[in-house]
Amino acid sequence: MKRIGLTIALLMLLSTTSKSQEPDPSWELSLNEATPYCDYMPMNLLELDDGNYLVPLVSTQEYQKSDERACEAKIIKVSADGEIMDEIIMRYDKEYIVNDISVDIWNDTINVFSHLVANDHRSAKIIHNYLFNNLSISEKREIYKVEFDTTLAAPLHARKGNVPLIDKEGNRTVMFGYSSKKFSKNNSENDGEYYVIAKTMFLKFDSKLNVIAEKWYDIEELHFYFSEPYTLNYNIDSTAYYFMSTAHNKPFKSQYVLDLDLNYLNRNAYTCSPQGVFDVVITNWTQSPYDGEMYGFGEVLTPWQDSELFMFKLNRNNYVAEYDICSNTENGINNGVLPGNNMCFDPNGNIYGLGIYSYVWYQYFAYNSNVCYIGVYDKDMIYQSEWYYQKSPEYNHFFENMYYTKTDDIIIMGELRHKKGSTVYYEPYMVKFPASAFNPDNIEEAHAHNLHLAVAYPNPGGDIMNIRTGLRNAVLTVYDINGRKIHEQEITDDVTSVDASNWQSGTYIWKLGIRNEELGIKEVETGKWVKL
Repeated sequence: MKRIGLTIALLMLLSTTSKSQEPDPSWELSLNEATPYCDYMPMNLLELDDGNYLVPLVSTQEYQKSDERACEAKIIKVSADGEIMDEIIMRYDKEYIVNDISVDIWNDTINVFSHLVANDHRSAKIIHNYLFNNLSISEKREIYKVEFDTTLAAPLHARKGNVPLIDKEGNRTVMFGYSSKKFSKNNSENDGEYYVIAKTMFLKFDSKLNVIAEKWYDIEELHFYFSEPYTLNYNIDSTAYYFMSTAHNKPFKSQYVLDLDLNYLNRNAYTCSPQGVFDVVITNWTQSPYDGEMYGFGEVLTPWQDSELFMFKLNRNNYVAEYDICSNTENGINNGVLPGNNMCFDPNGNIYGLGIYSYVWYQYFAYNSNVCYIGVYDKDMIYQSEWYYQKSPEYNHFFENMYYTKTDDIIIMGELRHKKGSTVYYEPYMVKFPASAFNPDNIEEAHAHNLHLAVAYPNPGGDIMNIRTGLRNAVLTVYDINGRKIHEQEITDDVTSVDASNWQSGTYIWKLGIRNEELGIKEVETGKWVKL
C-alpha cells in the first residue's frame, strides 16, 4: 500500500535516456583483525571538523579473565577516505572491565569517557581522558565511583555506546542501568530461585566534570523494568529529560520525564502494540534534530514468536503512537534490531532505521543470514524505500550503529562474523555510503555501493523461495543455470513465496523487473538462489 512511490520513481529512472552520474566513492573498513573470539566492538562515532572520524572500541573479553584486553579500550582515527590514520590503546586497572566508552568534543578538546565495572561486580567508576589530536593522552582522572551493596551487582547494559547529552553550558548527563540478583533461600545461585533488582542511575557533570546531580531509581519507584542508556533525550525545548521504557512490559510503554536536576516529574503511558502483536521492544529512541519529534526503532513479537522490524513516532501532544511494521512476513523469518544507535536523520527530516533481516536467533553464525536492512521513512512516517546490504553470503552482519554525516553520507558500524572450518571469526567493521544511494531514483548508484532493493531467503533453501522487496507492480522471473525461464510471477506484497518443490537442486538466477510500455520489463534487481 505504501510502496507505490518507489515503483513510480524507478519507472522514471528507467524511462530516461541520460546516463547516471558517476557514483561518489564509498568504502568498507575493518577496524581490527578478525579473531576467533569476540574482541573489539565499535561503540559510537565522532565526526571531526576536518572530515575524519574517531571510533572508540571496547574489548569483549570479560569471560576470558586471563586476557588482559578485558581492561582495555581502543580509539581509532579514520580518515574521510576510509583509512586508519592513528590509534591508541587505553589501559585501565586489571581489577576492572571496560563496560562502555564514548568520545565527544567540547571547547575544541577531545573527551573520552570510560565506564568500568569491577571484576567482582562490587563497584563501578567513570574515567575521563583528554586527548590531543594525535590521540596521545593529556590527562586522565577518575570523575565518579560507586560501591554496590551486593557482590552480585552487574551492568545491565554493556557495550552499546552510551554517549552523554551535552547542553550549551557544557554540562553532560549520562544514564546507566544496573541489575543484581537476590536469592530467596540459601543465598546461593544453586538454589535456582532469585529475582532481579534493576536500578537506573543518572549523573550530571558540569563543564569541569564535577558531579552536580545524581539520582538512582528502581522499578518500584518508576514502574518500569529497564531502559537502554541511549534512550535518554532532552525534550523539544531542552527544559527536561525524557527516557523510555524498552522492556517487555506488554503492551504498554512509558515515557518518563525528569527535570534538569534529575528529579522525577511524571510518566506518560502509551500503547504501541498493533492488534495481534504479542510484544514490542523499542531498542532505541532518538529525537530528530530537525523537528524535535521523538522516534523509535525496534522489533515486534507475534504470539507465534515471529519477530518483525518496527518504526515508531510519538505525538508530542497526547503521546499516542504512530507506527509502521516495516517487515510484515508470514514465513517464519525473524527480523531483529540490536540495541544501539540504530536511527539517523537527513536534513530533509527523513528517518533511517538499521535492522537485521532474516535474523537467526541464538546462533553465532548461519550462512547467508543476518543481512543488514535499512528502511527509509519521511518525517510523517510515510514509507519511502528499503535497502539491503550484504558484504557476501559468507558473512553475517551484526550492525547496530548508524550515523548521518556532515558530508551527506551514511555510516553503519558493527560486527561481521564468518567461518573458517568450524571456527567463527569476529571482525569489527564500518561501511560508508553516499546518502544519494538510498534514493530509488539512483538505483545504479545503489548497486555500485552494494545496496539492493530485494533479497531472496532462505538461501540456500528447499521447497520455498521467498523474495522480500518494497517494490510493487514488479515481475519476478526465475531462470535455471542454463538460462531457461522456469517461473514468472507478479510482485504484489512485501514477501512473495515461490513453490520450488518441483525444481531440481542447484543454482538459480532470479530477476526483478518493472513493467514499462516503452521498455517492456526492465530489470532492476537480480541475484542467485540455491536449492539444496
